[in-house]
Amino acid sequence: MRTTRPVVKSEEQKALEDLSLWTEKLQHLANVEVEFTERYLSRRAGGALPAHSAALFHRLGARAFRWRATDGSGYSGAWGLTRGEWFRDNPGFTFAKGVQAMVVDSHDDQSMAFFVREGRGGSKSARIVAAAAGEEEDAVPVARTLAEYIQRAVDARFASAWFLQPAWVKKVRAWMDAQPLQTTPSFEVTVEAVEPAEAEALRAQRVDWLARHDRVAIAKAAGCAGSARPEVVARAISQVMSGRATAQRKKLQELLLSRNPEWRRDWLLEPLAPGLVAVRLHAKRLRHAYLLPVPSAAPFQALQLLLDAKGAQALHAAVDVDALRFCEYRRADIAREVCAAGFTRQPARAGGRSVPSELGLTVVLPKALVPKGCRPGTRFESIAPGSGRTRHVLGRRGR
Repeated sequence: MRTTRPVVKSEEQKALEDLSLWTEKLQHLANVEVEFTERYLSRRAGGALPAHSAALFHRLGARAFRWRATDGSGYSGAWGLTRGEWFRDNPGFTFAKGVQAMVVDSHDDQSMAFFVREGRGGSKSARIVAAAAGEEEDAVPVARTLAEYIQRAVDARFASAWFLQPAWVKKVRAWMDAQPLQTTPSFEVTVEAVEPAEAEALRAQRVDWLARHDRVAIAKAAGCAGSARPEVVARAISQVMSGRATAQRKKLQELLLSRNPEWRRDWLLEPLAPGLVAVRLHAKRLRHAYLLPVPSAAPFQALQLLLDAKGAQALHAAVDVDALRFCEYRRADIAREVCAAGFTRQPARAGGRSVPSELGLTVVLPKALVPKGCRPGTRFESIAPGSGRTRHVLGRRGR
């Protein structure tokens, strides 16, 4: 039986987005080393969650980590969200008699945060407090809900014992916000084409970039031979999809990913606005970051690369750069607002666990936002984080 996905409130969604952004950004800052632990957040094990925080908890996927400054400043921090068991009168903690508590952030070796409730108070009355190890009787109130706790932790940049040392937090945050991004490139990018956006030509390119199995299936559904030229298939797709409803149109629509509400836009079946250009890129992996050959990821991946091209000031001004680079919850939406379409070259063989070492991407966007140095044949290097990293979670990230 399918379960309904918990709905989060607006403040909870913001907490999710900010946590995602800063967990990723930390790994890309100069003078910062991040070490993830093996433990993943369990959504099922542990005690009953407070009703006011349950929906948010079930959307979280953050791993525990610790970070430290590598410039000798001595700054450090940690994040260890967890779901413990409710306990009362546990000799390992010094809470007052009758207080029920559950660990919610194991944080570091010196301090923790807890959900607590007193007397017969149910989960609705639970709040979050924090304390130094062995001093739980003096725990300080930190947040009323998990969303508030996450937001405060992010604002404190996960500084060590941030909930107990407000003066320390100000120094840590000021130091971290002053750190530049690492400059070691993740990708080498070649600009293959910058040309006026024409829907049929772009559709033909997308057909040409499909894996052979998909290309043949779509060609046949459009009434063409499996070996038909891409431009012929592209024209046939438009003719079938603009005609009356038939069994052929239904089958072709299913192959064009009709479950995607924007599938017509993705296949360039909607009129393009004037002033749009198509930028075709070829990206080569240089490090652990990778790009996925997935059409839905193409726009934000291409924009991440273009942020590092020469003369990209207009693009930087048009988007939230940090969110585009580092927030998995917002990057696709940001790209959708800027780009009219985007797609990638599909691998020859579907499936497999490896990611491509090289990838072709095409993105359609306003001419005014194309970096001035983005000309056919030019090359540049990018620090784009892409869609993820291949390094194991136990490794250290960032320097």
